[in-house]
Amino acid sequence: PVYVGAAIVAVLAGGSVALGLGKLVDIIGRITPALLFAIVGMVFVHLVQHIDTLAANADLISSGQLEMTRVGSNWFMSGMSNGGYSILMLANFSAVLGAREDFKTLFRANVLSTVLLVVLNTIIGLSIMSRITDLYQVQIPNLVIVASLSPGLTTIFGVLIFVAVYTTACPLLWTAVARTGEEGSAKYKMWALGLAAIGFFFGMFVPYHMMLNYVYGLNGYIGFIVMALMSIKLIRMKFFSKGSES
Repeated sequence: PVYVGAAIVAVLAGGSVALGLGKLVDIIGRITPALLFAIVGMVFVHLVQHIDTLAANADLISSGQLEMTRVGSNWFMSGMSNGGYSILMLANFSAVLGAREDFKTLFRANVLSTVLLVVLNTIIGLSIMSRITDLYQVQIPNLVIVASLSPGLTTIFGVLIFVAVYTTACPLLWTAVARTGEEGSAKYKMWALGLAAIGFFFGMFVPYHMMLNYVYGLNGYIGFIVMALMSIKLIRMKFFSKGSES
């Protein structure tokens, strides 16, 4: 049942965040690389099998004949929302890591992860596009993609999705909990478990497609604005601060 899976994720995420940032980074760092390449590997095989349909399906999407839910009115707005969401959701998480970890290591990790994010998202997006007529109304299209490769892979992929939800929920939950108290304190742990419980009920009663389209979309646009302001700040620090010093 859905509520059982949601409850397990809530308990695991709340418990992991309650352990503190160091333990959380260690857990996610061990899981995420293997998880990403396992998922994208399956999706890439599907893309290769259906790559000849991409051009026709791209035209079909542009024509507006498919009544699909859209985050943005065009490719730029959709991309802006996707990129902005990544910035907004992990900005605080990355900032705190920057204060605790070696800057050069964190900088290289951020650059590498950004490049990988773009490449992997492109592969997944093209794979979905290659069978858009079958997938445009499906809430978890990657699950259908994997099932088309081999029905036996669906169970494995279901587990991977479950783990992916967990690794996404943890840093987002930590971002909210980090400001509530000192790590390890009773107050901090109570907030971690309490917000995890709220997330469980929110996920159970808000339709997934609605949350994905409206909540994620809005956060994405806000994140893009934050990213633009951060870029302006960096440019001012880089060029104008030098001028004032001289």
